[in-house]
Amino acid sequence: MMSMRSMSIAFLFVFFLFSPTIYAAEDNKKDWLIYFDSTHHMSQFLERYPSTIFDTENRIVSFSASLSFIDKVEQLPFVKNVEPNYTKSATAQTAPYNDPLFSQQWALSKLDALHTLKRYRDKQVNALKGTQLTLEPSGQKMTYQEQPFTTSHFTLSGKERPLSRISVTLMNTHALWSIEVYDEHNQLIGQNKGDLPTLDVLVPKNRTYTVLRMKLITDEKWTSPPTIKRVTGVNHARVAVVDSGVIPHEDFCDNLLISLGKDYREKLPYARDQFGHGTHVTGILAACGHNEKGMTGIIGNAPIDIIPLKVLDEFGNGTDFEISQAVEDATKMDVDVINMSLAGKGETAVLREAVMNAFKKNILIVASAGNQHVPTDHIYPASYPGVLTVTGTEQTNVPIAIANYGWAVDISAPGASILSTHLNNQYKTMRGTSMATPFVSGAAALLKVTYPHLDAITIRQHLLRTAVDIKDRGYDQWTGRGIVQVDKVLSQKPPTYAAEWVNLKPNQPLRKGGSYLLGTSPSLLQKDALLFVNESLVERRTIEDSLQLFTFPVVQSSQKKVDVHTLLVDQSRHILSTTHFPVQHHQVQATRTLKDVPPSFWGYEEIKKAHEAELINGYEDGTFRPMESITRRHSVMMLNRLFQWPLPSSLELPFEDITIKTPGFISILSTYHQGIVTGYGQEFRPERRLTRAQMAILLARSLQVSVNQSLAVHTFRDVPSSHDAYHAIQQLVKLNIITKQDMFHPNASLTRAQFCAMLIRAQQHIAAQPS
Repeated sequence: MMSMRSMSIAFLFVFFLFSPTIYAAEDNKKDWLIYFDSTHHMSQFLERYPSTIFDTENRIVSFSASLSFIDKVEQLPFVKNVEPNYTKSATAQTAPYNDPLFSQQWALSKLDALHTLKRYRDKQVNALKGTQLTLEPSGQKMTYQEQPFTTSHFTLSGKERPLSRISVTLMNTHALWSIEVYDEHNQLIGQNKGDLPTLDVLVPKNRTYTVLRMKLITDEKWTSPPTIKRVTGVNHARVAVVDSGVIPHEDFCDNLLISLGKDYREKLPYARDQFGHGTHVTGILAACGHNEKGMTGIIGNAPIDIIPLKVLDEFGNGTDFEISQAVEDATKMDVDVINMSLAGKGETAVLREAVMNAFKKNILIVASAGNQHVPTDHIYPASYPGVLTVTGTEQTNVPIAIANYGWAVDISAPGASILSTHLNNQYKTMRGTSMATPFVSGAAALLKVTYPHLDAITIRQHLLRTAVDIKDRGYDQWTGRGIVQVDKVLSQKPPTYAAEWVNLKPNQPLRKGGSYLLGTSPSLLQKDALLFVNESLVERRTIEDSLQLFTFPVVQSSQKKVDVHTLLVDQSRHILSTTHFPVQHHQVQATRTLKDVPPSFWGYEEIKKAHEAELINGYEDGTFRPMESITRRHSVMMLNRLFQWPLPSSLELPFEDITIKTPGFISILSTYHQGIVTGYGQEFRPERRLTRAQMAILLARSLQVSVNQSLAVHTFRDVPSSHDAYHAIQQLVKLNIITKQDMFHPNASLTRAQFCAMLIRAQQHIAAQPS
């Protein structure tokens, strides 16, 4: 047995072989746990290779080394074991921002905004940094690196860059001063005047600039030229917050353009908040992120400027005239979004005109639904056409109890226990639809940053179609289309063409002879709009403006719901965009059955179910006429209501007897492109009676069951296996859609009642299938 002295010699000999140079040269190191047989050997190892001792009692060393070095360590006779020192991570999600109150902002995760906030965590770079600075009149030149300089006139030049705003900050401000900005053609492109240390100037968007000439003008109180601390140039989206103004706060960044703010209420300089509401709303939208202070706004540090416009006094009240002035000025400033977290009863022409003018200039207006828990019918600006109206939700996704409801409601956002900035550098929790609104405005502004050329209609539609449904399926009057989802809004590409009825919602009662506005994206100008009501073409019009007024006809129908289809098509008959939803008939009340279908009739239950499910329409006199033969046109209309096939990309049909004026054109178009109907060569023969065999083939195709499979479920004496409809009939018998009888009568006309019964059985079969 080897003595202790011999072991020590062997230990030192082996260590001598381990060259420290080789050890140090290897970069691919990992953490290891080395288990020694004695404290003595562990100490000798640590004398040569200092490391961390994890556990002296159990003689464990934590050691960072390469795999080749560890291979040699494992060969030492006094090393009991070597294993990787694995790393574990906390299961709690790390906040993407270092703001102390970030964890209290429950709404950000509810809005699915965390990924976007990570993307916009860093502050925006000054686009003027690195340009050539020329001081006038000396002509002295230098590279601008945000260093202070003293002058009244200077020029910044360099490569072409897009800009939307220039800001100049002085080292000291003695009195009023102004700034004028000229482009390379010496044309005045923006100016501002005030007594703040920083003055902001908006310059025309969607332009690039190579030269900017700036002139600072001071009054007689200035005894020397101003010292300029910083000149900033950015290319940002713009949001106007029409509210009670804003107060300086530790948690606001320099994208809050206080020098451009305006007080329409007290006519004081700037939009100084005395109520706190506007400061709270602004913080929800744009509190500075990742600054180790307070909270973060929904936009994070995205390139978005905020312009506060004060229309509410110290008690939170303001008039339509003042609000309209602010909207008009925001429109002149070419903002992208106007946030109005305010609401009240009463409509005025001056505010309606201001709102409509902004909307026509592709400015999205986002307004709150109000907090009186009343219908929105007479609440404004929420009910003006084109306004994106927001309601508030609890953490449980239910509407807050005080929120208004109605057909004006478009979308939802968190509105309960919302933390944000407040007066006196404080933070406060508030609730209401006012708090929900800036979340949606922020999402819209972020979308504008990602896709700068998007118009208001496309932004509206994209926000609505990416919202997560939270209440009744589809649209409802309490939550609209659901809660806005920020990451989804930005990750899914907006549509190329967009059209939307801006004052008509699914299932809304249709006013008798009512007029409604169809909003379209600019890409649809000079395209044709086809309006179908109950699948009858009522108007075809060329789109000349982004807002088109349509007057709906009086619909004669016993059905409570009226289908409204709008197709936007080009000259090549390609369908570019569609809208489709049912609205409520302005005259008809819901009825259980049609008057010529008594409970004693054999198909009473099926017809009743089909009527309640709105799969069938009665005639104008309230009858169904169950024993009449069903036509090919009516059959495909009923099928399309059940299966709801999407419209194809073209209006093209091979049938010479079908035009867009043919009643049921939408269903014929859809069923043909789905391969359900084929017609008779170049004819569809819409009024021809449908036979029982034809019905079986149509229904089998609709249900996508195999008609090529050899199947014999039941023998009908008049349907041999060679019959064209044999396999389709057998499949439908198997599904209990066709009942077993001695004879099928394949060439007999199908009655409306029979078709209705088979339709309901098909619906029941579909409902029974696993989702």
